[in-house]
Amino acid sequence: MMNSQRLMRKLTRREFLQATAAATAMSMGGPLAHAQSGPWGQRPPSEVDVVNFVVWSYGRIYEDIAAKFTEDWKVPVEPTISPSGQHEAKFTTMFAGGETIDVAVSQPAFFAGLV
Repeated sequence: MMNSQRLMRKLTRREFLQATAAATAMSMGGPLAHAQSGPWGQRPPSEVDVVNFVVWSYGRIYEDIAAKFTEDWKVPVEPTISPSGQHEAKFTTMFAGGETIDVAVSQPAFFAGLV
């Protein structure tokens, strides 16, 4: 017990962080785990013909995301983009009307009210 206590006191903060980072990398498959090919890089077989994406306006970012998704996955995205102040009303109207909403971005408190 005395030797382990002495070893722990000699371990610097930097050494502890390096050891922790190394152990984490090893548990995740090593430092090159992110470079492995996998099924997530291939489009799964599906019958999806369009994805409905409901968001509030935030510059052009959602149009760019929709275009990139269509380019990568070959599935068209139909964005429904509302002005920020009108988003909750538009989303609620779509939800109440039974419209398809595949992906939505909104404030957590608003989603909690729908649940």
